[in-house]
Amino acid sequence: MHLRLSTVAAVLALAVFALSAPATAAVADSHSVLVLLTHSPAQRSALHAAALYAFGSHPYRSASGLAKLVGSPKATIAAVSGALAAKAPSARVVVLPSEDAILVSGLDAPTAAALAATAEPTAPMHAPAVLHPAIEAAFVIHGEADPTARAQALPEVEATGAATGAGAGDASGVPPQLQRELLGIDASVRGPGASGVPVMVWGPGTFGYLASDLQQYYSQWGVNNSVSLLSHHGADGTPGGDNFGEGTLDTTQSSAIGLGVPIWVTNTNTSSANEEGPGFGYAFLGFSTMLAAADESKLPGVLSMSLGSISFEACSRMCETLVAKHPIFSLDSCNEFVRFKQRQVCMFPSAAVADRIEAELAKITLRGVSMVAASGDGGSHFSFQPFDRLSLIGDALNKIACATNSPTYPASSAYVLGVGGLNPPASASSSSQPSWPASGGGFSWIIPRPAYQDAAVKAYLANSDLPPATAFNASGRAYPDVAVLGNDVPMVIQGSAVVSGGTSASAPAMGGFMSLIVNARAAAGKSNSGRLGLLPALVYSLDAAHPGELFDEPTDNGSASSACTSAGFCCPIDSSFRAANGFDPITGLGRPVFPAWLKYMSEA
Repeated sequence: MHLRLSTVAAVLALAVFALSAPATAAVADSHSVLVLLTHSPAQRSALHAAALYAFGSHPYRSASGLAKLVGSPKATIAAVSGALAAKAPSARVVVLPSEDAILVSGLDAPTAAALAATAEPTAPMHAPAVLHPAIEAAFVIHGEADPTARAQALPEVEATGAATGAGAGDASGVPPQLQRELLGIDASVRGPGASGVPVMVWGPGTFGYLASDLQQYYSQWGVNNSVSLLSHHGADGTPGGDNFGEGTLDTTQSSAIGLGVPIWVTNTNTSSANEEGPGFGYAFLGFSTMLAAADESKLPGVLSMSLGSISFEACSRMCETLVAKHPIFSLDSCNEFVRFKQRQVCMFPSAAVADRIEAELAKITLRGVSMVAASGDGGSHFSFQPFDRLSLIGDALNKIACATNSPTYPASSAYVLGVGGLNPPASASSSSQPSWPASGGGFSWIIPRPAYQDAAVKAYLANSDLPPATAFNASGRAYPDVAVLGNDVPMVIQGSAVVSGGTSASAPAMGGFMSLIVNARAAAGKSNSGRLGLLPALVYSLDAAHPGELFDEPTDNGSASSACTSAGFCCPIDSSFRAANGFDPITGLGRPVFPAWLKYMSEA
C-alpha cells in the first residue's frame, strides 16, 4: 500500500477559509487547490531509505532540503505552474519548498472546482492527469490549508483548587495526576511554558475544543496548567460534532500529561465529508503535505493523531473476499457500504492516496517531528466496532473480518509510534495495569516490517499461539509499539464532566509524555529544538540496549487477546493475537517508564 507508485485522482469541490484570514473568520470567496507532483520510483525509494534512519541526533532536513530527495525538475515545475496560472490568472500560485507540491490560492468556488477538475482525470484513480502528466493529485481544501497558521491565543486563566470530583455532570475516572504517576512522571516535571516546543493534535471536520471545557477540567481535577498554552491553528471546530469530542479528548490528554507545554490544536479541512468517510484521506494528505513543507520555527516537536481507520488495503481485501464468497454482492456495493455507510471504518479512498500519505509522513520524519497515533479500538479485526449486523452485507463482512487481521492506519505507518490501550490498575494500591481488551493491533498487509523492530517481532512470531498464517502478514509492520491508559479517562465536553477512553485517549497522552522529553532535550541545548524524529526506531533500539528498563509489562500477558471491540463484539480467539512477554500486537513493548525514556533519549 505504501511503497507502490501509482496515479491518484481526487476532486473535492468544497468551500474554504482564506489562507490569510484568522481561523475564526470564514471568507466565502477564497478557496485553495493543492496540486501534488509525482515522485519517481527512485525518489520514493530514496525518501523512505533516508527517513528510516532519521532519529536521535540525526541531521534533519529543512523544507527546501527535501527538494533534493523528492523535488520535480525545474522545467516541470515551471510548466505546471504556468498551466495552473493560465487556468486561474488572478490566483496566487506558490511552489512549496519541497518542490513536489504547488498551492493555488485566492480562488472563487467555481474556479477552484474547475481547476481541480481540469488537473485531474475524468476517471478518478486510474487515468493520468490531463492538465500536465507530472500532476499526481489535485484537490480543493475546505478550511485553513496551512497547519501552522496561528489564531490568537486564548487569554491566560490559571487553574486553581484541588481535585474534588465536583462540577457540572460530575464524573469519576482515573485522575490526571495518577495517569502521570503510572507513567513514572514526577509531579515536578513540566515544560517551560509558552517558549516550549509544542505538541500538535490534528483532525478535520468538526475537530476542536472549547477553552471553557479545558478550564473546567483543570479546576475540577486540580491540574496545574493554563489554557493560555492552547491555541487553534486553522479552524476552531464545531461543538456537537463527533470529531469535536476527539479534539477535546486530544487536547485534554496531551495537556494533562504534558504540563507546561504549548498545545497546537489543528484543523485544516472543515468539510463534513472529511468526518467519517474517504474525504478524511484527502484531508490527511493535504495536512501532511503542508506540514512537511512548514518553516522550522512552525514545526511541533510531536504530532499526535487519534483519528484513522482500517487501512485501504485491508478494506479492499475484505471486499474482494466478500465478492469471492458471495457473488450476490459486487465490489462497488461493498466499497459503497464500507466507505460511505459505515462510520469511520474505511476512510482512505485509494492505494495511491495511502502511498502518498506514507511518503508525506516520511518527509515529516525527516524534518525531525516525532509522530504518535492511536492503534484503534477494535482489537485486530475492526477499527472500533463491527459492521451493521442487521444487514446481509454487514453480517457477511463481520465473519470475514473475524477471520483476518484488519490493520489500522496511520498507527501501522513505519514512521509513527502506534499507541495501544491499557486498563486502569485493579486496585488503588496497585500501579500495575492490564491491557485494555479492545486495544487495536496487528500487522500491515503492505508496509514491510522495518529493520528497527525485526528482533522484537521475530521473538513474538516464535510463539505457537498465533492466528492462521493466512490471517495476517507476518512480514508486515507490526503495531502498536507502546500502550497507555485507554479506559476510564475523565474529560469535560460542552460543560459536562464525562468519562471517556479508547486509544484516542492513549495517543495524546503519549504525545504529552514525549513533549516533556523533547522540551527537556531543547533545554539541554540539543539540536533541532530537541526533536527526535523517527520515534519507533529510537524506542526499539533503546529497549534492546537497556532491556527491562524502558517498559512495564501488562499484568495479563498470559491471557489477553485481540479478539474484542470496544462495542463488546468478540471474534474467535483462534483467529486473534494473544499477549506475550516482550512485544505483542496488543500492547506493543508495554507501558513506557518516563525516567528511563528521559535518561536515554537525553543522550541520543
